[in-house]
Amino acid sequence: MTAPPFAPGAVAVVLAVGVAGVLIPGLQPQRALHATPRLAHVRVESHRYVTDRLVDAYSARLPPGFDREALWQRLRLSVELGFAADEMVHEETRIPRDTVFRMMAKLLRGDAWY
Repeated sequence: MTAPPFAPGAVAVVLAVGVAGVLIPGLQPQRALHATPRLAHVRVESHRYVTDRLVDAYSARLPPGFDREALWQRLRLSVELGFAADEMVHEETRIPRDTVFRMMAKLLRGDAWY
């Protein structure tokens, strides 16, 4: 696996300044990547890149023969949910930030919601 032709953070900075005009780290780049269909491939490739790195990290600790594709799929969904939770803490005022992250951690661990 080769690195993408851009530094993962570089695209976010360019999008934040170029699309939004104001830089709020993380928030406007995420919104731009979701709101602009022409940028969907950038978001997907970025999230795939993060997923690939996580699979590499986890694979070193897994037994031989472990299904890497199943791990990749599970982690890919976790990456997407993590970005969604991060967006939510910037926009939703009825759920405290700590609650969003605590609930997301429980969800990803497979714990009950209560």
